Amino acid sequence: MTDSKISTACEIDRDRRIIRLDNTAINLWRMCPAKFGYRISDGLVRHELVRHGEEASSNLHLHYGIAWHAAMDALYKAVADTMEWISVGLDEGIVEEWSTRTKDAWEAATVDLAEDEKNKKTVGRGLQDIDAYIDKHYDDLQTYELVDCEVMAKGQIKFVYAGDMWTLEYVGALDKVLKSEEGLRVRDHKTMGYTNMHTGTGFLLANQLMGYAFLLSEMYGQQEVVTETDIVAITRTKPPSDFLRTHLVMTPDKIDEWVKEITATCISILTCDTLGTWPRYGHEPCTRYGTCEYMEICLADADIRPDIAKKLYIVSPWDPGNRNSGNGNSV
Repeated sequence: MTDSKISTACEIDRDRRIIRLDNTAINLWRMCPAKFGYRISDGLVRHELVRHGEEASSNLHLHYGIAWHAAMDALYKAVADTMEWISVGLDEGIVEEWSTRTKDAWEAATVDLAEDEKNKKTVGRGLQDIDAYIDKHYDDLQTYELVDCEVMAKGQIKFVYAGDMWTLEYVGALDKVLKSEEGLRVRDHKTMGYTNMHTGTGFLLANQLMGYAFLLSEMYGQQEVVTETDIVAITRTKPPSDFLRTHLVMTPDKIDEWVKEITATCISILTCDTLGTWPRYGHEPCTRYGTCEYMEICLADADIRPDIAKKLYIVSPWDPGNRNSGNGNSV
């Protein structure tokens, strides 16, 4: 279902026997249960990652990605608004119209963009990439009809835990829902600073794309679903960037397999929640992206963790449907 009022905050509600998760929460769990516990279950965010009640959108990479999403929203809406121009033979200025509307959205979204020391993620780079994107995907943009963009969706999965019937509410934001003669598909935009020969394969195995297929099948009742990642790879200083796409076809059998995997994940999460412990995997998850933000509290003895939480963190529930969910109360 899609509804602007659906609850998207990740949580475990034992009274109603509901566990609500999104792709980020599931990925955190699979990376390190302790990190999931601190961020998703306890809602802890370090003070220095918070600005004026919001998780730091001033972060260059996050800001750049959000701005690119805004630009793509403007582009796909511009295409939808001007398709009738082509049907009546007035397509001479169509690319310029697409470009202008997309660049206006990009420039509005990149106000106060932090400076990139590597001179890659810049406002000017994005402007050039917009024209390169339109040129590369010109035919594709006319092939698919825009059904909706930035859709918050929720699907339900029933499962048994400890003799009781539970419900997983799986929530996600679908960047683009598109339609063609072949049916519906989800297209998800990504900005990346690094790719290799295995990037495409990695996305084919990603929970996110499989989860989007589940949500689309739940929303529209379509048996076979296509999900795509639409990647802007900013791998060199000189523009334009590289544009990559991965294409995943999810049949009913593949969706059923994903449901079983997610059910097993939910049972593991509920077991840890019941025991009151979140296992620390250690090593790679602690240093994969620099020092983990929960390193201090994770290394501390159990009796002083509450004091460390009060000193270093605020409580800010993870809510993928609310971009302002970073605001919260001190522990």
